[in-house]
Amino acid sequence: MRGSTQAVECTKSVGSFSRLIVRLAIPLGIVLLLVMVIFFGGASSPQEQLVQSILEMRDGFNSQSAGDVLRHCSEDFKESEYDLDSSSFRAVLVRIFLTELDRKDRSFLWRASIFEDQVSVQFEGPEEEATSATVVAPVAFHRRGRLAGKSVWVLEIAGRAAREEGGGWKFTSARFKTLSGRRPF
Repeated sequence: MRGSTQAVECTKSVGSFSRLIVRLAIPLGIVLLLVMVIFFGGASSPQEQLVQSILEMRDGFNSQSAGDVLRHCSEDFKESEYDLDSSSFRAVLVRIFLTELDRKDRSFLWRASIFEDQVSVQFEGPEEEATSATVVAPVAFHRRGRLAGKSVWVLEIAGRAAREEGGGWKFTSARFKTLSGRRPF
């Protein structure tokens, strides 16, 4: 009797284990497939990489992350209009993120918007072989909660990017030029 009870319990536990494997295998398989597509099939062109960098810099500003903005800039980055290097650029961003807060709820007051179709990329030579590029994008700054309204400041960023050894790109220099409005911070 005791042997048959153990056999039934063993069969039940093997069945539970099999169901658990099936439940985990499907989601795990989907995750592995997505990772393979991202790493092996999702290689983007140099233009797509540079446009994505600009959009990620916008997102870094909107999430108050100086690191997410500056990770796209080289260590020797220089900005000509405000005479910023990467260290002073970081300091300016941090000051903005710490001081431009709503008095009531301490939320960040500003949103930057850049639309992908407004980003212009010019390569020196054929795109796939180019080692440098110029990227121009207008950035509109809106007061939080007024995105549909008129922008307070529209800034044109004209950046020079250099291809790194691994194929990625970093901005080495930029010029920030006011197109309309005035700098609010």
